[in-house]
Amino acid sequence: MTDSETRRFAFAPMSTLFRVLTFLFVPVPFFMLVAGLHYGKVMMVLAPTAGFMLLIYGFVYFYMRPTRFVLDQHELTIVFPLRKISMARSAVARAEVVGWKEFVSRYPRPIRVGAGGLWGGFGALLTRSGKVQFYISRQQRMVLLELDGRNPLLITPDDPAALVAALRRP
Repeated sequence: MTDSETRRFAFAPMSTLFRVLTFLFVPVPFFMLVAGLHYGKVMMVLAPTAGFMLLIYGFVYFYMRPTRFVLDQHELTIVFPLRKISMARSAVARAEVVGWKEFVSRYPRPIRVGAGGLWGGFGALLTRSGKVQFYISRQQRMVLLELDGRNPLLITPDDPAALVAALRRP
């Protein structure tokens, strides 16, 4: 990879599971608002609850859900609508494409801390082997990055094999 070459990988499309969960979750606060308007007294409880849910949805979508992964000569950057996480490319000790079963065999009993179901899964997985940061939109063809001095990272770019190949190039 030359100094001027930058590769961009979109966040992978959601799997059917995450699409269904998102389809089910997104309308809930709107139904709550409609129900609250229809049943006056209930509005006192439902409106603030629906508003709080919409704030959480916005936080997840704009702060926790990446839009793309950018790899250049020096670093890998995870780009979100409201922030970026960058790591030195040299910190990537190992990169490989894995499925959920393979991931769980290496990192048993993952417990999610963060958001899950709405637009994907984001945050941290606490496992018997340690903590793993994750930003995924499916549970197949994920990229597992083992990092020097940091927790492993699990991501889902649209072309996982190309990202792994680009990371392996000097």
